[in-house]
Amino acid sequence: MKVTVNITHWDLVKAQFIALNTKTFKISILIIFIFNFLYFIMQLNISIKLILAVCLAILYSLIVTVSCIMVGIIFTLIFGFLYAYIKKGVLGQHIYTIFSQGIREKTEVNNTIYHYSEIKKIQTSSKLLIIHVPLSFYIIKAIHIIPKSSFNNEQEFDEFYKKIQGYWQDSKSDQNLK
Repeated sequence: MKVTVNITHWDLVKAQFIALNTKTFKISILIIFIFNFLYFIMQLNISIKLILAVCLAILYSLIVTVSCIMVGIIFTLIFGFLYAYIKKGVLGQHIYTIFSQGIREKTEVNNTIYHYSEIKKIQTSSKLLIIHVPLSFYIIKAIHIIPKSSFNNEQEFDEFYKKIQGYWQDSKSDQNLK
């Protein structure tokens, strides 16, 4: 099964927000919030009423946490856009072909087969399918974005997604047997 995709900057933005919806990101937010809450409490003068102090600490922690999130999102988007601008093959036409051994990605500068055992995670949303694979030395992750709009209809997308998901699950089962 094969699909041709045209990746745009807007697809990178949508993928960024889907990638933020992970357990690691939520735990990071909680850690930032708790750290800032404790820091603010330690800075307060004990003579202030406790309820007022706690309310101020919570408000301060929320403001700092939201600020950190926004700065992180902005830097990630800027880095993503610069990377896509500098590196050929990120934006534009991608052809993904599913085989029983893996997924082939073909662009103007790339022709790579990712074996299902290399896939770290598969995410889906109402608009995108995102496949996480290692980029180099299995340390840095790359994502492959496949917009649902690349398919003729919802059925075609579901068939593509179920095939990838099935092969991926089978490869994980095979690894567990070893």
